[in-house]
Amino acid sequence: MVNSDSGILRQDETYLECEKKWVFQTLMFVAGFYGVFTFLLRGGVFCNAQTANFVYVCNGNRSG
Repeated sequence: MVNSDSGILRQDETYLECEKKWVFQTLMFVAGFYGVFTFLLRGGVFCNAQTANFVYVCNGNRSG
């Protein structure tokens, strides 16, 4: 992909705003913060992530 004006395509012209790296990193930071916050506040339960609770249920069923 080449910009017709300069012959070079800038990186921020190739992605939508929601696809940029800083958006991804911000969302990952917020998700990690909520995971730690709810885990510590609610006594070892991931209140914001259903998949982590499912892992705990599977481990509990496996061990008896």
